[in-house]
Amino acid sequence: MKSNFLKDVLYKERNQSEDNYIQHTRRDSDDWKINKILGQLLRPYLALEKELEGLDHLNKPMILSDSLKSSLNSYNPVKSLNEIAAMYRSVRAIDIISQNLSRCQNLPVETAKIIIKEDVRNCPLFKRINN
Repeated sequence: MKSNFLKDVLYKERNQSEDNYIQHTRRDSDDWKINKILGQLLRPYLALEKELEGLDHLNKPMILSDSLKSSLNSYNPVKSLNEIAAMYRSVRAIDIISQNLSRCQNLPVETAKIIIKEDVRNCPLFKRINN
């Protein structure tokens, strides 16, 4: 019974501490601005992190850190981080698609990549994007 009481007390203290922080952080303060920006960056950051699944434990944090720093140096950090995530997604897409084409047509992966890129260049959507 004591442990539940202690959990309740600690939970209430933590929530009160968070509430006090939120209440005492003025909207024009640096902390409020930092939290707002980080809150907006969380979704694209998590999307990028998901795209980097499978990378080794050294490269993934480095890419995430460099991408975040790079986006924060841009005029629109959220858009920039979204574009970085989209770039990694497209790289992953060409890898997955070319591996499947390679297996099904018994081609080298690099040849499959060339074929896929050429097919995309010839599709109507590609032509609309470039106009």
